[in-house]
Amino acid sequence: MILVQNPIALFIGLNFMVSFFSDIVLNDLSYLSKTHVGPIIRSLNPYFREKSIIVSGVLAGLTVVSVLCILLYLTNWKIPETWRELFSLIIVAFPVGFIADIVIDKTGLFGPSLVPYYEVAGSGLWGGLAFVFSIVISYGIYKIIPYL
Repeated sequence: MILVQNPIALFIGLNFMVSFFSDIVLNDLSYLSKTHVGPIIRSLNPYFREKSIIVSGVLAGLTVVSVLCILLYLTNWKIPETWRELFSLIIVAFPVGFIADIVIDKTGLFGPSLVPYYEVAGSGLWGGLAFVFSIVISYGIYKIIPYL
């Protein structure tokens, strides 16, 4: 109940959960054959083989939460209250996620097992989109919670 009373903690917690479960989906997809998924998702397979499904999910969640805290700091810790405010947040979120993904790539933060992914996908675009995805899904859940 404390999360509902603290909108920032709730929004951050939702983003953690969305990114955690999204990572589990990517993990599962990375094991499918070439005929079912594209080369970008398949290139994640070495990373997921190296880490357990829980560890990789937690790392994804912590990464999104870390970048989200930077974003919220930049936006004066304001959680959007309208869809228009969400759109404004997304305009700032995409470049923040883009830059964070480049930093993750260039520093090798998660080790050499992600090198094949960055060789195929490049860095920036998919990190920015994944960050925006987490924010949008989390915001939708955040808006539904009061009605549950």
